[in-house]
Amino acid sequence: MTKEITYGVISDIHNDPRIIVKALEELKEAGISKLLVNGDIGDLQETVEQSQQYIAFILDAIGKSGIEAFVQPGSHESFMAYMPVIEHFSKAYPNIIDALRTPEVQQQGHKLVFLPGSDGIARGAEFFLIDGKHKTGSFLKLIDREVPFEGFQNHTIAFSSGLVRGLVHYQDIQDLERQVSDPDHTIVICHVPRRFDNLNEAVDMAYFGMSAQGIVPGVELEAHLRQKYGTDVDVVAAAKKKGFELKTANSGNEGLKRIYEKLGINKALSGHFHESGGRANDTKGCHVAENSFVTELFYNSGALAEGRMGIVTVGDGVIKYQNVRFE
Repeated sequence: MTKEITYGVISDIHNDPRIIVKALEELKEAGISKLLVNGDIGDLQETVEQSQQYIAFILDAIGKSGIEAFVQPGSHESFMAYMPVIEHFSKAYPNIIDALRTPEVQQQGHKLVFLPGSDGIARGAEFFLIDGKHKTGSFLKLIDREVPFEGFQNHTIAFSSGLVRGLVHYQDIQDLERQVSDPDHTIVICHVPRRFDNLNEAVDMAYFGMSAQGIVPGVELEAHLRQKYGTDVDVVAAAKKKGFELKTANSGNEGLKRIYEKLGINKALSGHFHESGGRANDTKGCHVAENSFVTELFYNSGALAEGRMGIVTVGDGVIKYQNVRFE
């Protein structure tokens, strides 16, 4: 008989690293046996060192918890803020597994497959989720080309030489072709959800402001406008004056949709869209209720920055979820 495994699911920690301590306490009390940390572990701080300290606090707390934890970046991590820190703590604590180095894990009765990074990243972030346009790996960005990055101890091109413009990691979603052979017993963990077409129930509903300069989260734009013009401001009109159109739309990744449908992937965990935190749906985009084992589940555990996280229990080809809220 396949043993059920219960995972705590955390993503979008963002604002205050100290929140991880209470989150871990609550998840341990709830009886989880393992932890999935699904991107946006921290926000970019004023300096690389401050960003590293931020992520280090979180990973140190996870390491000290003793819970086996699978950790991957999302849309807010820069290469130099994240990579040296996850490398250090995954060596210091055997319970921390770096999903960049361990992209798939066979568990009892099911397989976890990790897709780190995001297709829409914050300014300064450097973990890209791409669709067949680049092979998976970390690269040094030189003036005229990219070369594979072999690690902080092994690179031969000095950063001080001026030849290096930056570091970047690419994750090709086409890797799923070779990773997934039994979709009914596979769970994909990706910070970004696939695209759905049900605005009212699906995990990829997003609220955002769109302009010629790019896209910003709608909640952030609203907060800025209310701070500047007062709480009674007409945010739609004020946003328009600033050159933004406020929109609500299914914004999941089209490439993920295509490959999930091609391979028959029917179980995936995501975050990224705070507005959809706590939502769960099946392959048709229809709502899935909490605490009931099902064969299809796409689940957004929500942003820990907003007091949201989740618990997922996996059996033999079935899965269920539970939303967890705390102040």
